[in-house]
Amino acid sequence: MNNTIHDAILHTVLQNRMLTCSDKVVVGVSGGADSMCLLHFLMSVREKFQLDLIVAHINHHLRGEEADRDQKTVEEFCRQFDVRCEVLNADIPRLCAESGE
Repeated sequence: MNNTIHDAILHTVLQNRMLTCSDKVVVGVSGGADSMCLLHFLMSVREKFQLDLIVAHINHHLRGEEADRDQKTVEEFCRQFDVRCEVLNADIPRLCAESGE
């Protein structure tokens, strides 16, 4: 993330008091560009704010192997950067078939 964007986000966070010291932040990360960018930002300010950062990822199993790849990408990224990662596997196709929805 370039410094101009980072600084603009940080300014907005500070101005709106979106983070305070020692916050626990649970961030939903799909593996897509937007959520990965958000995760990168939060990691960059983790020490400054002493954040307890937790990544939440839901695999809905709607996109087959692509969804599994996204899950693995998020899990590996979190492992690499020592960020707690919680994954929920929700087999939506099965649940819909069972409920008739």
